[in-house]
Amino acid sequence: QLWITRISAGCKMNGMNYSTFMHGLKLSGVDMNRKMLSEMAIHDPAAFTALCERAKNAK
Repeated sequence: QLWITRISAGCKMNGMNYSTFMHGLKLSGVDMNRKMLSEMAIHDPAAFTALCERAKNAK
């Protein structure tokens, strides 16, 4: 639950919601677990923002 809350907060800072982010990652072939995504959102916001951009551009 905490991991999802942290990921969701990171997504909101980048203008998207959790479900859109996770779906975009799946479509773009990014296979990271929620624990790692949560840690990235907290400790490496620049990399998390890059993942958000990749998820936004996924088709």
